[in-house]
Amino acid sequence: MSTYRYTLSDYQAVKEADLTIDGLTVLAGENGCGKSTLSRWLYYLVNGVQRFDTFTTKEYVENVERLMRQHSMAAREIRHYIQTDDQSQNVVRTNPVKFYPSAAYNEEMVRQVQDRFVQSVHALGDMIAKYLQNTKPGARRDRIMMYLNMEVIGDVTVEAQQVAEDFVDKNIRLLHQMTEKLNSDMDVRPLDRFLNNIRHEYDELDAVPERMQLYEDGVELIEGKRISSLFNLSRAIYIDTPMALTNESAENVFWNELRRMVLQHKQELELPEKKLLKRIKNILHGEAKMIETDSPFDGEELRFVSEDGKVNIEIERAATGFKTFTYLQRLLENGFLGKDSLLLIDEPEAHLHPQWIVEYARILVLLHKELGQKIMVATHNPDMVAALKAIAEREGVAENTHFYIAKATEQQGRYIYKDLGTDISEIFTSFNIALSRIESYGTVSL
Repeated sequence: MSTYRYTLSDYQAVKEADLTIDGLTVLAGENGCGKSTLSRWLYYLVNGVQRFDTFTTKEYVENVERLMRQHSMAAREIRHYIQTDDQSQNVVRTNPVKFYPSAAYNEEMVRQVQDRFVQSVHALGDMIAKYLQNTKPGARRDRIMMYLNMEVIGDVTVEAQQVAEDFVDKNIRLLHQMTEKLNSDMDVRPLDRFLNNIRHEYDELDAVPERMQLYEDGVELIEGKRISSLFNLSRAIYIDTPMALTNESAENVFWNELRRMVLQHKQELELPEKKLLKRIKNILHGEAKMIETDSPFDGEELRFVSEDGKVNIEIERAATGFKTFTYLQRLLENGFLGKDSLLLIDEPEAHLHPQWIVEYARILVLLHKELGQKIMVATHNPDMVAALKAIAEREGVAENTHFYIAKATEQQGRYIYKDLGTDISEIFTSFNIALSRIESYGTVSL
């Protein structure tokens, strides 16, 4: 099983963080100390690397389709001033290639949009030639030509065909340049392209951390001005609130990613996954299920159904504490949790009863022990910290459980993350709670 080390320095509230991720990593600290910032950029690193080709291809396709929309608008104007035949209707109308977060890079997508672009350019070229042959110079003609990035001066009736051919050649060359850049980026994997993908795909408006690194078994992911590959970590899942669990799409990219994963259909599971699922369902006395709706538009929706069937409600109406366990249930049974996955969770205890905090901590420990799941939890709850420590020790995974506390520096609003090893007394001191309280978390039978 691979070991990961994640560093981030001099960025927003984080003065310095050097974190080991090989099992359970627990970040404790007050609000505003940068815990969510650390989770967010780790999510970007993992998923940005694994989806590099897909994100890069997606932007290429979007840029090509943007040109095609320009061609379509110009063609619509030109049709009003020339007699069109059936051939002139071959200017390809916008029908974008669809990409999904889970989609892998597909050469067929690239070929498809290239073919449509070439058809569009040639069809529009024919229309331009006819338009120039049958119209006089003027503001209207100049406006259309300028929109197509063409300079046409005076009467070009005789040269109309050559002007049209120049338009076609220019756009085909542009397509070739864009394609060469796409192929080069996917081959070289430049860091600036990677960071551009992050901004573009995740709507990240903040400045990029200048000192950030992820190591896989001691090997740097950011290698100079290029981004390397992750061999043994396929995805990161970021859960910043149980409220993200919904049937409706949202503007939040993390919520939509989680929604996509929990709304999928179940996978075939092995015995360890089945045991963990049973434990979660026993806690909830029910489960979340995809159920057919009466609406012809919605198809299926996620609902919480109790063991006795007396409760059957949309997941949005379920108690927030139930949702905290439910997203683990759905991720687990849909095959998204395991040794090649990183689960990033912000303050899961926020909506949980004290006893359910312990149960939730137990599930996290068992996910790592039984499946090799890597988990980073950001918390400011002493019960969660103590429960994770006690249960990890009881289950024999304490050596893969790491505790960090955000320590304020002399510089206001900046924090250093201190590695506590297995001694969490400093966390309890920061919460002004007696360390003896920890003893109560190791007594519940597993």
